[in-house]
Amino acid sequence: MTDVTPDRTASRRPVRRALASLAAGLLALPLGWAAVTGAPAAADDGVTVDTVTVTSSKAEAWATIDLTASWHATNPEAGQTFVVELGDGLRWPAGLSFSLVDKDRPEVAVGDCVASAADAPLTCTLNSEVDQWDRLDGTLTARAQITGDLIGATSTTMTVGGTPVTVVPGDSDGDGVCDTTCDGVLPEQAEPVTRKSGWLQEVTDSGTFVWRWDVNVSGSTQYTVVDSGPTFSSLRCTDTDWSEARPVQPTLDINTGALTWTVDSVDTVCRVRFTSTSTSGTAQNVATVNGVDYTATAQATALGSGDVTGATTPLPSASATTSANPSMTDVPTGTATDVPTGTATDVPTGTATDVPTGTATDVPTGTATDVPTGTATDVPTDRASVTTTTTTTTRNPQLARTGSAAGTVALVAIVLTAAGGAGLYIVRRRA
Repeated sequence: MTDVTPDRTASRRPVRRALASLAAGLLALPLGWAAVTGAPAAADDGVTVDTVTVTSSKAEAWATIDLTASWHATNPEAGQTFVVELGDGLRWPAGLSFSLVDKDRPEVAVGDCVASAADAPLTCTLNSEVDQWDRLDGTLTARAQITGDLIGATSTTMTVGGTPVTVVPGDSDGDGVCDTTCDGVLPEQAEPVTRKSGWLQEVTDSGTFVWRWDVNVSGSTQYTVVDSGPTFSSLRCTDTDWSEARPVQPTLDINTGALTWTVDSVDTVCRVRFTSTSTSGTAQNVATVNGVDYTATAQATALGSGDVTGATTPLPSASATTSANPSMTDVPTGTATDVPTGTATDVPTGTATDVPTGTATDVPTGTATDVPTGTATDVPTDRASVTTTTTTTTRNPQLARTGSAAGTVALVAIVLTAAGGAGLYIVRRRA
C-alpha cells in the first residue's frame, strides 16, 4: 500500500494564506473609512488677483483713471480680504465704497469694498455668504484720479492684491503704452467755456455729505456770479493752465450774495469754487453768471463696483467606489466564502456513513457460519482507519488544521469502536 500520510506543512500553507487575506481585508475596513472621512483641507487664507487693466483718457492732473481686475478665491471664507493700494500721484475721489454682489442675484452682497479716505487703501472683505461655495470668481472696477503730484511723470505704480501694477497716464486701451500726451502728466488745462459742475467731496463721521461746486467762466472781462445756497470758497484765474492760476479777490454784495470781478482778456479763464452740505446722497445747485442760470446735480454714486460667481464642487456619487471605500466588492466582508466555516463538508461529521454503525451488517448477527469460531483472522480491525485516512487526505488537502485533524481523529475513534464491538460480539457467540 502506498504511504498517503498527508504533508501537514503543505496543507497548512494555503489555509494560512487565506486567513491572512481575510485578516488583511478586515483590517483594511477601518483604514478605508479614515481615508474617506478625514478632516477637510484648510481653506486658503488669501484671494488671488488674476488680471488687472488700467486705462486713462488723458495724461492730465485730475483726470480719471479706471481700474478693472479679475480675481478668484478657493475655499472662500468670511473675513478674507484683498487690497488695492494707490501709488504716488493717485487718489480716490471723495473716498470710495461699494458692494461686491452675487452676479446671479444682484440684490445679495457677498462683500464690501471701502476706502475710508481719498488716499487710503481700498479694502474688499468677503462676508458669510461665500461659505456656500468652494470657489469664487469675481470682477472689480474702480475709478481714481491723477493728482498734481504726478505732473511731469510718465508712470506710477499701484498694488492690487499684493501684485505691483504699472499705471501709464494716457493709456486709453490698457495695453501699458501711452496713446496721448506721452511726455508726462500735464497740469490741469483751463477750458475756455462757461459751465457749472459739482461732486461729492466727503462724507463726515456724522453722516453729512460735503459737496464742492465749480463755476467755470470765460469770454468776458467782467463777471457777476450769484449762488445763494453754497458758501463761497475761492476765485482763481489763468491765461494758460491751472498750475499758473492766480487768486482773485471779488467784491461780495452782502444783500444779494453776488460776486463781481474783472479781468484783462476775454481769453482769461476763471473758476469760482463753492461748498455746500446735505444729509442725503444727492444735491443740486443753480448759479447765475451774468444773468444766465447754470444748473448742476451731483450724486454720491459709488465710483466702483464688483460682482462674483460662486461654484461648488459636486460630491462623488454613492455608487462610486475607491480603494479606500469599505463597501468595495474586492474586500471580503462578513464570512470569507473561500475559507470553510463551521464543519468542513468534505469530512464526515458525526457518524461516518461509510463505516457500519451499531451492528456491523457485513458480520452475521446470528450463528456465524462463515466465520471460524476461533480467532477472527479474516476481519482486519484497522482496515476502516486506513481507508478513511487515505480518503480524507486525497479529497481535501487544503482543510484548515483544526477541521481536518479533529475530523480524522474522531473518524478513527468511531471505526475502532465499531470494529471492537463486532469482535466482542463474535467472542460472546463462541462462548
